Amino acid sequence: MACDLLVIGSGPCGAQAAKEAVEAGLGVVVLDVGFDDERLEASVPYAPFSDLRRTDAGQRRYFLGSEGDTERTVNDRIGAHFTPPRSYIKREVERWIPVRSDTFFPELSLALGGLGAGWGSGTAIFEPFELRRAGLPADAMGSFYDAVAEDVGISGAIEDDTAALTLPSAHVQRAAELDTNCDSIFRAYARRRASLNARGFLAGRVSMAMITEERERLRALGRGPNPYFDMDFYTNFDRSIYRPKFTIEELASRPNFTYVRNALAETFEQTPDGVVVKYRNVADGTCATIVARKLLLAANPLNTARIALRSRGIFGAKQPLLCNPYHYVPAINLRMLGREAADRRHSMGQIVALYKPRHRGGESVLGAFCSYRSLLHFRLVREMPLPVSLGLLVSRVLQNSLTVVGIHHPEHRSERKWVSLAEGGGAPVLEAGYELSDAERSDVREDMRGMLRCLRELGCIPFSVLQTPPGSSIHYAGTIPFATAAADAPLACEPDGRLIGSPDVYVADSSSWRYLPAKGPTFTIMANGRRVARNAARALAAGR
Repeated sequence: MACDLLVIGSGPCGAQAAKEAVEAGLGVVVLDVGFDDERLEASVPYAPFSDLRRTDAGQRRYFLGSEGDTERTVNDRIGAHFTPPRSYIKREVERWIPVRSDTFFPELSLALGGLGAGWGSGTAIFEPFELRRAGLPADAMGSFYDAVAEDVGISGAIEDDTAALTLPSAHVQRAAELDTNCDSIFRAYARRRASLNARGFLAGRVSMAMITEERERLRALGRGPNPYFDMDFYTNFDRSIYRPKFTIEELASRPNFTYVRNALAETFEQTPDGVVVKYRNVADGTCATIVARKLLLAANPLNTARIALRSRGIFGAKQPLLCNPYHYVPAINLRMLGREAADRRHSMGQIVALYKPRHRGGESVLGAFCSYRSLLHFRLVREMPLPVSLGLLVSRVLQNSLTVVGIHHPEHRSERKWVSLAEGGGAPVLEAGYELSDAERSDVREDMRGMLRCLRELGCIPFSVLQTPPGSSIHYAGTIPFATAAADAPLACEPDGRLIGSPDVYVADSSSWRYLPAKGPTFTIMANGRRVARNAARALAAGR
């Protein structure tokens, strides 16, 4: 098999890059393992969460999973939102793409759509200085953000204080409705705006890859507005929340697109005529090759680094690693004590806060507010400083006021954060190390002190502050960085995404970034995937 452009990975980046290239007229192949299992998700009755909890005798299978799976599916703090219907997202990761580390604990996927199959759907543009620090072209990214927004369906509130720092310039649908709990918090913010803004704290409704309005083009793809059933962690009613698999399915009807499943990319070789990629069929263990004029790596920064290091035969050398430090803060919203909450709601983030403390020099710390209900209270009870039985009782009494705030911190490179490839008896294993410096830990502590003060001013009283293990943010970048004047990594990229030393190989995901803002990276990863795919298409058109 041969093609113009071979894309490795079907996640948010790979799917958008493939669509950009297909629309440019290239012959595109996506190489992917592509595990998928819609049976359990499709079996969930089309009804609100509260109705299912009251009436569905078979609810255990999708809320908790089978007896043998319960411990594994509900007691994992990292990726707890990968509920039983989405357990396939983590299928066979340890077998095929393990990461060995005592200090870094990432979440990886071989699913169709990658980690995007369980993405929380938050979308935020990077500010110009954030793009420049990452190594991305600030002047050019706007058009790619807009292209992604039109394609996937973005909702947000252009009138909110955070809009200029999070929303693209076009194709924005109306913001999703706030649930009763977060609506009361947002109203409290409006009353305290002057005081909170003086602290550097801005809040607005979350921008998301969620459809909130009927759009003819999206409806033709089977996608419609969110029904507000609060079942978004278990199924995707009306396909309102974007998943990369939707793009792969849409492209499947195009004559210039091919999707190769069960294919684990292992190595590539640059030749005078293009790139030869070796891959393994995970179903039967056989190996095969595919030839492409250009190769685009979009396999997640850890797997992209794994493939590139193995292809170059680089073992033991350290590549940089970026991953946002992450806390989550369970809290009680005092304004909701004793109040009823409307049943109509979605499960995703409701409010986003951008906090710019003075010690960060203009950088933002991000807080994402959500009401806690459909992931079930036993997960939250583990974090209460109470015996389990008492914690369950308290959680039921406080259920309408329970709020979780996820707090992400900016991330910078250091020698203490790295990945490398280790030789072994079988396939090489990716190793990783992650440690914050004393100065970084001090900045994070100061971030938290400021954020907690703002939460209390909003009437949200934390009952726990959890510093999650490194890797828990599921925001990864930087493993094959854009090159600087002084080469500081064995593998590096050109500004257009080309891998230095391999002129027909492009790095399209966040592997190339030199900085990771606190904002969720997925929207920018998708936009960058389109940018790099366009660069590859232009190179092909020019005969380069």
